[in-house]
Amino acid sequence: LGATLALTAAVEGSAVDGLVLWAPFASGRAFLREGRAFSRLMGPSIVDDDMPDAPIEQFGGLALTSETVRELDEFDPLGPARLPVPVLLIPREEAASDAALRKRLEAAGAAHLEQVRPA
Repeated sequence: LGATLALTAAVEGSAVDGLVLWAPFASGRAFLREGRAFSRLMGPSIVDDDMPDAPIEQFGGLALTSETVRELDEFDPLGPARLPVPVLLIPREEAASDAALRKRLEAAGAAHLEQVRPA
């Protein structure tokens, strides 16, 4: 999620000269979808549902409150903004959404967009 948050910071005007995005998520919804799939593989939750403010979802040890899940579900790191900085995109091999993210980065005006595959 760090690469996705860095992208958001750049879009929102943080002073950056360029971005290296290693395995970014195209959206908060994509992060939640992958986290839910991972959680199903991990088995039953270890979160105590009797705790006050108990999280409603757990992603491999990361507990999320209903408010956080709602905000992530609506989170779009690019939105309609422009991104006039060089971007190096390092996608995950199994991520089908990388092509869509690359198109969105191009549409946002990412200067000198390069994509490499991890070795």
